[in-house]
Amino acid sequence: KGIVIRSVHVDGWDNYPLAQEIANLVNIPVIIDNDVNAAVLGEWYFGAGKGFQNIFYVNIGTGIGGGAIVNNQLMRGASMNATEIGHLKVTEIPPRLCGCGSWGCLEALCSGDSIGRRAEERITYEDSILKIYNQKISGKMVYDAADQGDLVSREIIDQSIKILGTKIADVVTLFNPDLIIIGGGIVSRPNSSFLNPLTSVIKRNAMKEASAHVHIVKARNGYLAGVTGAVALAIHAK
Repeated sequence: KGIVIRSVHVDGWDNYPLAQEIANLVNIPVIIDNDVNAAVLGEWYFGAGKGFQNIFYVNIGTGIGGGAIVNNQLMRGASMNATEIGHLKVTEIPPRLCGCGSWGCLEALCSGDSIGRRAEERITYEDSILKIYNQKISGKMVYDAADQGDLVSREIIDQSIKILGTKIADVVTLFNPDLIIIGGGIVSRPNSSFLNPLTSVIKRNAMKEASAHVHIVKARNGYLAGVTGAVALAIHAK
């Protein structure tokens, strides 16, 4: 119906008829969906997912989102809230408050923004090359510092990869996908060393029969995920 049911990052958009408002302005039909549903469609039509029937896409950026193709159909769920992997609960370390209002969500620990906040807390009392920045620490800065050998950053990243990989392994066990696609700003970094250790954690923790079958790849559409996803969404809606 084109209604934003709930908006965590934009105030005042809960139950907002966004598609109709835009349609009124441009006088053509408008289709909307969440970014990761669009991204998985974009990868399925134009990217790494071409030819696969069962795909799970994980986007790691400001937040953590999921999207799935199951037997050649976009999975939405009973209330249009399927595949929200970012709001699975993490019990391995002390919980943090998530933007959704709940405590202990995966997104509150392992998204790019959350990794940056965790690093900012650590460098107030530990040595780190991150102290050279006179600005808000981003997840990308922490990943780059980890690749340069910064111990604080390396510890945060290794812990995040372990937690994230374990949750994706649960998805592999539950849904038995052909393909896991990892996308978002963190993964799109040039020469990123993120995917190999994440794959190892997933393979180690998922049910063997499922993990032996699944391919784990980086999103191919990269920074064009939004554009290609929007095109795929329009095609898919026909």
